[in-house]
Amino acid sequence: MIKISKNISYHFRYFKVVFFLFLILNPLDSFPATTNSIYGHVYDSYDLKPIVNVNISGDYIKVETDSSGLFSITGITENKIKIKFTHPFYISKTVEINFTTDSIAKVDVFLNKKIFQTPVITVTDELKIKSFSDYLELTNILEGKELERNSGLTLANTLKNEIGISLRSMGPAPSRPVYRGLSGDRIFISEDGRKSLDLSGTSPDHALAIEGFTASRIEVLRGPIVLSKTSNTTGGIINTVRNDIPILQNEALSIIAGTYFETVNDGYLGSLKLDIPYNNFNLYLEGSKRKASDIDTPDGILKNTAINNYNYSGGLAYLNDNISTGINFREFNSEYGIPGGFIGAHPDGVNITLNKKQFSGLLLFPNVSTLMKNFRINFSYNKFSQTEFELNNIIGADFRISEQEVSLETEKNNFLNSDFSKSGIGFEYKDFNIGGYVFNPPVKSFKIYGYEYFKKEYDKLIFETSGRLEYNLFRPQTDFRYTNDTNIQNKNFNIISLSFSGLYNLNDNTFIAINLSKTSKSPTIEELYSRGPHLAAYSYEKGNIKLENESGFGIELSGFYSNKFLTFSSNLFANFYSYYITPRNTGDTNFQTLLPIYSYQGSSANFFGFESQIVLNLPLNLKFLNNISFTSGEFSNGSSLPNIPPLKSLWEIKYEKNNFIFGVNAEIAAAQNRVDEFEESTQGYGVINSYFQSSLFTGKIIHNFSLSIDNIFNKKYRNHLSRIKSIVPEAGRNLRIVYKLIY
Repeated sequence: MIKISKNISYHFRYFKVVFFLFLILNPLDSFPATTNSIYGHVYDSYDLKPIVNVNISGDYIKVETDSSGLFSITGITENKIKIKFTHPFYISKTVEINFTTDSIAKVDVFLNKKIFQTPVITVTDELKIKSFSDYLELTNILEGKELERNSGLTLANTLKNEIGISLRSMGPAPSRPVYRGLSGDRIFISEDGRKSLDLSGTSPDHALAIEGFTASRIEVLRGPIVLSKTSNTTGGIINTVRNDIPILQNEALSIIAGTYFETVNDGYLGSLKLDIPYNNFNLYLEGSKRKASDIDTPDGILKNTAINNYNYSGGLAYLNDNISTGINFREFNSEYGIPGGFIGAHPDGVNITLNKKQFSGLLLFPNVSTLMKNFRINFSYNKFSQTEFELNNIIGADFRISEQEVSLETEKNNFLNSDFSKSGIGFEYKDFNIGGYVFNPPVKSFKIYGYEYFKKEYDKLIFETSGRLEYNLFRPQTDFRYTNDTNIQNKNFNIISLSFSGLYNLNDNTFIAINLSKTSKSPTIEELYSRGPHLAAYSYEKGNIKLENESGFGIELSGFYSNKFLTFSSNLFANFYSYYITPRNTGDTNFQTLLPIYSYQGSSANFFGFESQIVLNLPLNLKFLNNISFTSGEFSNGSSLPNIPPLKSLWEIKYEKNNFIFGVNAEIAAAQNRVDEFEESTQGYGVINSYFQSSLFTGKIIHNFSLSIDNIFNKKYRNHLSRIKSIVPEAGRNLRIVYKLIY
């Protein structure tokens, strides 16, 4: 139970305001029309996964599927109707529906992909872009064979060659994606839209508590829709999709078994996923086990970099025409090492164990009224623990976190003359405790939020806009014995974030877009209250109770062109922070621990950058691909921000025919000489890789094979965002094998 004192209840006047606005923006229609209605889902016929943003049209009908593939059409006066389902990546289908005795029809539609291999960018003769999110579908989605080929030791390794993404690391296990130079909690990492609870956003030695191999899809989201999950509009969302609360109706039993091997660390993984439908019930089961030894580099074996993970999950859902409900439990366990041999670190490094338990559930009401649809109640209870062991198994740091969240969401048609709108409110409670030799006080935090999202189409022009209100309260234990009372005090932050995008279709093959945003986020518990040595991160960390809300303004310009020979996209972006929070090496050393002192500071900062991607369809079944990402970050005085990735690019050519793919690519990064004070520069590098993929069909079973060779010439190179780059290079030559059986 959550106990809230009387003085805390005073702050819930903010919740009353948000809840009142939610009721105003979501009126119930007391007199629904007595006409015919249709609802259902649209699925991929290959993997039975939901398809988002399918255009559904007919006489006086124009709707789209939502994030779960669900659609509904109301107010139909005819007893017989034809509706067409179209999507840029799928073959269109027309369905005829006859209403007899029932006025409500349930229709599930299965679409076939235009290209079996499912590349990240699909070239079509006629391209229909209906939102900023549609554009991201073309450039920032990993699924199918592309996802299998890029599967790596961690989620960050899997995404490292995607546009705008870099990899922060401190050894192979604690790696995390960095997007356009932004890191930490500016990147909202989620599983099926639910926040993943771990400490990876707080320090480079902390690993993500996610097994990416079992995901069916990984997406990088930005634009107005991100305000439904986070107040930070510039960093975006990285979401892994599994449908582990199985509220999408499956036609039959589905089995996906997978294995993964790599030679650079003698690593292996095995996984199994089951989707079992029975009448109105769906059962989801998943399990995986990963183990890897110390990693091999061109300089030899890097000791204490082994990893041992296991993950399992079970979900159950009940589906009904009027209500769907489901629950899921997931547990993730990991043991991994941080290498040693540094000033202030133990010679043999530090060992870390973590455990995440996550219980989630939802209630979905598909048709509340003619105005409101898909009313959802989401709830979750998460527990996370992480222990860092020093020499002789002495506990250096011990984290214990519990988190509870409840949210209400609804989707609406024709509200305030919009084509689609979505709104929600929620409450989150977190209890943060830490022990060992890290002297942070225990902290309880409370969050109340509300958001609204609108989309409107005007022929060739599409607008999207969203806003989010958020209130955060931090209550540390004021009598904490290790710190003076002046450094421990309650803090509260009010946040307003806004986002707007406009997209104009010049013709069927070309569009331009603009995205404007006002971003804001409160400081984290660690940024406010940290004080003491953090041996696993090789730093002595000092929080700053005087920190304010991080806030800024962002602008992005995008363009896209596609025909059957060429696909080209580009982005220009600028983010202007009036207040940007970052840990900086002060140049001082805590001589008791011999650790460099890092202090959290807030100052104005600017980010500028560009991205481009080009795909050429060449003769003889050849395809050429190139992407380039560049980010520049500096403080207002012109000095460089720390931990900004260098310019990087991927050059690739592949042969693709039927179910056979062979390709060679080069990862190239420029030198990074624009660095913060006390930060080391990094030389540029080029690494050559190759891959082979094939599929075999035996009855109802599909066998997918992928073989990749990374760093073919065993090149010695260093990742600028690695905390240990001065001591050790990145991994050497590596052979990766992925096999998936799909039934």
